[in-house]
Amino acid sequence: MTMATTTADKPNPWNRLRNYVLEVRTEIEKVTWPSFDDLKAHTIVVLVFLGILGVIVGAMDVTFQKAVLTLFRNL
Repeated sequence: MTMATTTADKPNPWNRLRNYVLEVRTEIEKVTWPSFDDLKAHTIVVLVFLGILGVIVGAMDVTFQKAVLTLFRNL
């Protein structure tokens, strides 16, 4: 048993797009945006975290590089 789809079952793509944009606009109006001071503070936290993470990854890279070079020199 197959059901035939009619044009009434499929909404117009332009109406679907219009409804989507209207719904997005409605949801955006509900968003609480951070103040500029909050934005600066959070940006600083992220940059500090990235700096610390960069140092940790760099230290691990140097450590593993020396370990692998030492291992292969002895073979």
